Formats: sequence, structure tokens, C-alpha cells
Amino acid sequence: MGGERVLSRNVIVVNPLGSMLAHYGRALTQNLESAGMTTTVLSMDEPSASGGSRLRWLASCYRLLFHARIRCARHGGSVILAWPILGYLDVVCVRMLFGERGFVVLHDPDPLVRAVGYGRILKWLARRLNCLVVTHSDEATRVVARQGLQRIVCVPHPVLDQSPAKRPTELRSVYVLGQYKPDRDIELMECVARELPDEVSLRVAGRGWPEVAGWSVDNRFISEGELETILSGESTVVLVPYRRFFQSGIAMRALENLVPVVGPADSSLAAIFGTLGTLPSGREPQTWVRAIDRAFETDGQTLRAQLGRQASASSSAWKSVLRSEGMCSHE
Repeated sequence: MGGERVLSRNVIVVNPLGSMLAHYGRALTQNLESAGMTTTVLSMDEPSASGGSRLRWLASCYRLLFHARIRCARHGGSVILAWPILGYLDVVCVRMLFGERGFVVLHDPDPLVRAVGYGRILKWLARRLNCLVVTHSDEATRVVARQGLQRIVCVPHPVLDQSPAKRPTELRSVYVLGQYKPDRDIELMECVARELPDEVSLRVAGRGWPEVAGWSVDNRFISEGELETILSGESTVVLVPYRRFFQSGIAMRALENLVPVVGPADSSLAAIFGTLGTLPSGREPQTWVRAIDRAFETDGQTLRAQLGRQASASSSAWKSVLRSEGMCSHE
């Protein structure tokens, strides 16, 4: 383990998904600033939000990285790439541009949807260059380690530490939010729908979803405003029905809005919600129904305390990572 090396407090966050990762970027910036860092954000919208071409977007993203390189050369500091648009190619580029001062957040090291840049040659090159990546869950860390990388830092997922306003709701509602992916457990959702009483409203909101028996499906992109409205309801629970996933941005959004979360116990959710009794083991529908019942009974003060702990953990971890090279190894 190397000795401690104090780095500049200047941090540049490069966000190539300025629309999709807007909230993530705000949360990351808040947590970094709480750790005493001075942040600069360089971002641009992805083609689905800007209407531009994919090639122009890719070129602009790399211009952002080179702009960050110039700023670092002049003023010092570190660079965090919030999402690698071309997977391990970006990991390699950040290593070559910024050396020890470059950090890439690898959200899905084994992508849940079709992605470019995760082939064997790029992974081999990342290993040869001793690249460093940041993960947000133990499972993601294990996957990156199996791919052969040695320098992995697991940092708690950032959250906005806030005091959200809540609105009264007449019905108890269970929501599944976000884009459909093949790893969503539709069979479990349909079984849960048959077990829950009729007075519980079951809703899915996100693009790409098929029909799900027992659930009302809103198959379209859900805007930021609509998401905030959903999560402001008092009697609302967020369900995370995945067979496999690395972390859930929707679960973090729920926590920020003091909305209880129900999801698999053997997942990254355990580090955040594991003490609340809302994470069932296995796929038995009755255990998920009982977890949903407990979620409706979870009080806001408990969630507020957990939100503060999560924000503090994220800030403390980034402070250690950005100021010490000794933490950047995986055993």
C-alpha cells in the first residue's frame, strides 16, 4: 500500500448523459462539496434528449474530456467521468489523459442492456494500463475483479440530502419505476399482484414495458417532474423487481423522498435498507407481500436518518479516495 498523497481539492465532474444523469450529477456534486471539494461540472445532453446525432455527441463528449485535461493542467485537481459511454475504451482514455487523477464510475460492468466497449481486448488493455474504476456496489466490484482489474474503489451511491415535501394520498400505491430491461422479474410482479389486496394500487411507469397482469402500465419516458410527483405521495412504496442488477438509481431517488423500497435481499439494496425488514429473500410471493406491508408501515424519520447516513458515507468515501492513493486497490 502506498503512502498518503494529498491531492488538489478541485474536482471536475464530466457527465456525458446530462439529461439522464442530471440528478445523479447533482447528488454527486453535493456529496463532493460536503467532503470539502470544489467542483466544476462539464456536461452535455445525450442524443435522446438533445435530438442531435450519436456521432456528434460522441465527439463532443471527448472534447469535454480534453477540456477537462486542459483545466487540470492549469489548475490541478481530479476528474470523475460519471458514465463511460464507450465502456472500457473510456476507462483507458481517462487513464491516459489524467493518470492517477482520473476516475471512471462503472455503473454496469456487465451491461444489463446492449452496450459498446466491453470486449476482451479493451478489458485486457485496461488491465495492462492498471486502470482505476469506481463502483457503487459489492456485486459490481466482484464483476470488475473477475474481469481482471486490480484497482477498484467501491463508493456508496450518491444521494441528495434533502427534506422533501410530502402530499397526502387516498390509496396505497406500489410503483415500479424506470426503463424495462430483460432482467426485470415480471413473473414475480404478476404473482405479487395476485396476492395483494385489491385496494392497493399497482403501477408501472417507464418506457419499453410490456403488459404485466395485475399492473397498470404507463409505457413511456417519465419526466423528472412526473417522477417527483410520484415519489411525493405519502402512501407510496417503490418495488425493485430485478433478477440481477448492480445498483438502483430509482431506489436512491425513493430514499431521497423518504419513500420505502422493497427489493431483493441479496443485492446492493441490503447495505442501505437491510435493517428495515423490507428486503425479502428468494422469490416467494408471500414474502414480498409481507415486505410491502412492512414498507407501508415504515416511518419517515427512519428513512430520513438513513438518508443522512448514506449522504455522509458517500462524502466520506469520496474524500478518502480523492486524497489518498492507498485505497485504490482490490484484494
